[in-house]
Amino acid sequence: MRRSLLAAALVAAAVLVVAGCTSAPAATSPAATRTPTPTPIATPTPIATPTPEALVVGPAERPPVVFDGDCDAALTVEQVDAATGLAVEEPLSESVGSIANVGGLTCRYVGADGTVQVQILPATGLGDSEFPPGEVDYYFEACDPIWVCASRTETAGLWIASSFEHAPDMTREGVDAWGDALSGQIDAAFEATPKDPWERDTTGWWPVLDCAAVGAQLAGAAEGITGEDSSGYFDPPSPGFVMANAASHPSQCALEENGALVVDFSALAGVAWELEGATGFVPVDGAPGIQSKAGSGRGPFNGVPYVMTDGVNVMHAEIKPTSAWTVEEIAQALAGAASGW
Repeated sequence: MRRSLLAAALVAAAVLVVAGCTSAPAATSPAATRTPTPTPIATPTPIATPTPEALVVGPAERPPVVFDGDCDAALTVEQVDAATGLAVEEPLSESVGSIANVGGLTCRYVGADGTVQVQILPATGLGDSEFPPGEVDYYFEACDPIWVCASRTETAGLWIASSFEHAPDMTREGVDAWGDALSGQIDAAFEATPKDPWERDTTGWWPVLDCAAVGAQLAGAAEGITGEDSSGYFDPPSPGFVMANAASHPSQCALEENGALVVDFSALAGVAWELEGATGFVPVDGAPGIQSKAGSGRGPFNGVPYVMTDGVNVMHAEIKPTSAWTVEEIAQALAGAASGW
């Protein structure tokens, strides 16, 4: 009997062991309930506004004129009157010569009590050019109260010269104040004007020439010729012209034989666009790439005028015969030198 009880006890214990090995389902805690993660909303990628490609102006091409050549878009008559007190008329707009070669604009406002001229040159056309240091005092520090007085302003995009002629009560301080007021108006208009960027390709531009070296080049063909710099002006030009000229690599040389003038020439880089449509140019033998045209009549030094170009740069020369060389021979030697500049 005890054995049966013992057996029953063992069986019962085995059942309990088996029952203890069976896992009961775990209760679900409300805090452990998984909350679905919301799908993030994609942020739209901003569309970049493409920067317009800069127009490349060829070495011999005329660049675009600032303000599209419209002085009214740069500075109104009312703004000139308010800044200076001068009653002026509608402006005369002009863009020629070296000023046009840098994309500049001249605006002239004429009034009964004086004349205002502003010259607006884009920094793009000037590059790293500087106003000739030797001319600064004459144009922007001295002031002739009975003739002309000028001031200049440089902004991020423009170089502006304001000149005042025969205006009453001109003083250095007063003219600078007028110039500042006008330049501020012009620069504000420039910043507010949509513009297409451009840059100048100066490949093939002649440098500012060493006149002594040019004389030595010609001496190889016409013995005894020497050269020296003859830069300067008979009549002082406008300050805007001086600045634009500086950006166009100006050269002016006098070539002499034993102290007697043989050649007087001036050259500018990149201005071949001025000759568009011109006729009568012919290639020069022994001067690759150079074309030349002799003018009629005589120049200021009683020599024969010539225009020469390599299709990018332009030289104006006046040539006289030497004791051993004709005008035509000197012209050919000068063209030969220019072909290597």
